[in-house]
Parts: sequence; structure tokens; C-alpha cells
Amino acid sequence: MRVQAKTSDRPATPSARAAEALRLSEDAAFRRVRAAKIARQFLVIFQQIADGELQLSTLLLLGSHVTEANYVELLALAKYRTKREVLRLVCGLHRIRTFRTASNLSDRAPSV
Repeated sequence: MRVQAKTSDRPATPSARAAEALRLSEDAAFRRVRAAKIARQFLVIFQQIADGELQLSTLLLLGSHVTEANYVELLALAKYRTKREVLRLVCGLHRIRTFRTASNLSDRAPSV
């Protein structure tokens, strides 16, 4: 007779655990977990969300662009902005980053 290993009833991912505990859809739970990870890097975000200065949706739009070097400026620019306004801001950041990358590549002399 073979004994089956008992598997845990606990969901495997943090978003699945949050979905179960908070009774949210998996998508809504994933967004909250992602926002919490971003906010743990920059603790001022928790206060901004609590004060209504920053929304979950806008934080998620900024998430991949926020760094130690620019978080004060970006969070100030995003304060009390709508999702559409922050999306324009993020698109502008992407254009600047693309332009800088392209100009850095064009400055290099081709090796022969």
C-alpha cells in the first residue's frame, strides 16, 4: 500500500493567497500585491495612498519607471493625477528613455 503525500490546501502564489483571504478576484489581488511590492521599496507611497494623493492604478503605471534616483520627482508629478494623466507622463518617460538610448548608440563610432 502506497501512502500519498498530503498537499497543502494553501494557494501557491501571494496573489492567490490574497484573493482567497480578501475575497477578491485573482486580478484584483495581483494588482494589490504588485502595488505593495512597489510601496515597500519607497515607503512614502503608503502615506500617499492613505492620504488619497496616489491611486493604485497610477502607482501600477509608474511601477517600472520609479527608481531611487527619481522617485521623489515622479511621485510628486503623479500626485492627485488621473490615470490618463499619469499614462501621458509614463509615455513621456518612455520617449525620453528611448531617445537617450538611441542617441547613445549613434554617438558610438562603428568598429571596423
